[in-house]
Amino acid sequence: EASYTFDCNQYKNSCKDEKANESKSKTIGTSELLKEKIPKFPAIKIIGQYNKTYILGEYAGTLYMIDQHAAHEKIMFEKYLNDINCGDIIIQPLMIPTVIDLSMDD
Repeated sequence: EASYTFDCNQYKNSCKDEKANESKSKTIGTSELLKEKIPKFPAIKIIGQYNKTYILGEYAGTLYMIDQHAAHEKIMFEKYLNDINCGDIIIQPLMIPTVIDLSMDD
């Protein structure tokens, strides 16, 4: 039987660019760097799904119900934030709009 875990902290500090992490560690004190690596939530063992809406998980004898929609939004937000911080996101500059004059009949 496969065992799955739900890690709420999967995009924390996962830059692909090691130089960014090296320069960050030079400018941030050791105590601040350690604070970043402490996960907010434990890795929860997934035990099922309820009503196609909630993820059911267990950790240390406690049952957790996680709203799938909210969890997905959080994961995607952290992924985009990480991509921006790592410089992995492609940004398209705004284009100059074309002004079109229309009459009332058009």
